[in-house]
Amino acid sequence: MILDDPLIPGPNVVLLALWEHATDGELFYHLGVTLLRVAAAFTVAMVVGTAIGVIMDAIHSWTRPWTGYWC
Repeated sequence: MILDDPLIPGPNVVLLALWEHATDGELFYHLGVTLLRVAAAFTVAMVVGTAIGVIMDAIHSWTRPWTGYWC
């Protein structure tokens, strides 16, 4: 049975570990670090994506007179 598997802890073990980490502040510290990493990655992706979009528009604007596309 899957509940007797030593590799997968039972719900009581998981909830006890969650409670211990929440009460000593370790859970919230690591949650904050993770959310900071997510925010940093989002910011980097937005800056790089915006830069690529501006460059693509600039190149498209430069090539418009020769390609005949004015959209």
